[in-house]
Amino acid sequence: MTDTKEIVSCPACGKEMKKVFIQELNVNIDICTDGCGGIFFDNRELKILNNNADQVDEILKLLDGKEFEQVDDSLERVCPACGSKMVKNKASNSDVVDNDFIVIDECYKCGGKFLDHGELERFKHSQAKKPEAKAKADIQYLYSQVGLTNDSIERDLANASPVKKLFNKLFGY
Repeated sequence: MTDTKEIVSCPACGKEMKKVFIQELNVNIDICTDGCGGIFFDNRELKILNNNADQVDEILKLLDGKEFEQVDDSLERVCPACGSKMVKNKASNSDVVDNDFIVIDECYKCGGKFLDHGELERFKHSQAKKPEAKAKADIQYLYSQVGLTNDSIERDLANASPVKKLFNKLFGY
């Protein structure tokens, strides 16, 4: 489904959402600036934003320093784009580091996603940690292949030269 052009109501608090056009990405993001601070992403917009993380700061500036009303996140939410019931899901493991799960509301009919206030910052933080966590996981896998222990891994990671030590161990240097 394409980006909604009309003004939509927030699925969490029911207030009118503000359209924020991000020119570099050619997308409109719907933000609840006068209610709960939630953000609605039409189909694929969150993925586009994730691939262009520097654009997140533009959205966060609109929310910075504002007080937002609390909402009951246990209530059923309706997709503002198509009117279908939204489902609460944990962000997939590929989007999460250190079991820091983010629960988002998703519409299975049109692909829309709603993040409550503060969840975009958490999402951005988890994305920033992904390369570091992936490198550590890759090193742990390689170490396990040559029979090294977790203590070896932690010690070598602390010394900031695990790849060199692994290379030496693998090739007998």
